[in-house]
Amino acid sequence: MPINDILLDAATRHQVFLLRYGGATANQVTAILDEAATDLAKRIKGKLARLSPAAREASLQPGVKRLQAILTDVRAQRRDIRRAMVVATRGDLVKLANIEVDIAERRLTEAIGVDLGNFRPSPEVLRSIVTDEAMRGKRIGEWFTQLSDQHRSRLEGAVRLGLIEGRTTPQIIRDLRAATEITKRSATTLVRTSVNHVANRARESLYEANKDVVKGMRWSATLDGRTSEICISRDGVVTPVGDAKQSELDGEPLAPSGARPPAHPNCRSIMSPITRSWRELSGKDLKPGRGAARIDDIFDKRLKAKGFKPGQISKIKRNTRASMNGQVPVKQTYPEWLKRQPAGFQDEVLGKTKGKLFRDGGLAVDKFVDAQSGRPFTLDQLRVKNEQAFMRADLPVPEVE
Repeated sequence: MPINDILLDAATRHQVFLLRYGGATANQVTAILDEAATDLAKRIKGKLARLSPAAREASLQPGVKRLQAILTDVRAQRRDIRRAMVVATRGDLVKLANIEVDIAERRLTEAIGVDLGNFRPSPEVLRSIVTDEAMRGKRIGEWFTQLSDQHRSRLEGAVRLGLIEGRTTPQIIRDLRAATEITKRSATTLVRTSVNHVANRARESLYEANKDVVKGMRWSATLDGRTSEICISRDGVVTPVGDAKQSELDGEPLAPSGARPPAHPNCRSIMSPITRSWRELSGKDLKPGRGAARIDDIFDKRLKAKGFKPGQISKIKRNTRASMNGQVPVKQTYPEWLKRQPAGFQDEVLGKTKGKLFRDGGLAVDKFVDAQSGRPFTLDQLRVKNEQAFMRADLPVPEVE
């Protein structure tokens, strides 16, 4: 298989686990919001309990101390929430940036066959991706500021409206929790989007540092029923790295200038690397510091150091030359891609039983969900609808009464 297809496969597999990482980080943020909601409810409940109906009505007047005291609690908590969310995510995102570079570097080495002595972006560059770079127009910290401002506004609105409509204290507390649920959904989206942004940008920084070997990147969308129109339209477009030209990328359509995932909230698209061909690398000097100027010399030197004999080295180089063709990976659907993945990975994505149905039962992935609602079928529903597939996969089927 061509090296660039191998790299795309590996990046696509990794994205599945990256989505789960984003979910785990999002859970930390929603836990902060839940804890804050419980604390705020307790404080507001205490203040409202001391208000008579007449005092409640009077508290709606501008400048009244009791109402201001409640709103002050809300505003003070907004600052605490924003700080806690940023602290909870920033460390994870910086750690993620370093992990992504480690993994991408290892994949390049494994795909090419020898360690080319890849250059790495500095820790400062990776940290700046999290703290300073814009993600869809704003820095990640600024997105959290906007989120916490919107949360404060919802909470204030719930308190004011509750007092105006004469709602009971339990009803106002329920409204506050409902407002928090809205913020939790927004926070989950923000964290998942931030994880995608940091992971893609960290890998891109590695490719830029190794632009004598990597000549471009290919946009790869997750092709399923939830893929957005913008990502479907960009699937397969390419972006040159360094001074590479479109003609070096098989003439494939270029991505819009500066366009990178995430293209929208909850975007799952990735950019996979496109390495130069063996012929391209053989015809030019590599960056100083790789241990040799030419890729042939690097292969000879590194493989010889590992104990390989001349005949073995020649065979390895022939195989690498053939697979290192520099071509952009071909487009494929998600089911086509999933079919080529190891059984263990298919089970991770689909579950063990559905994985076996997919492999041995000949059941297409679109048969696992209801076409109208998009909801997954239960195994019992699948057994009724696809008895033959269960039999082919040697799985138990319902007994006919």
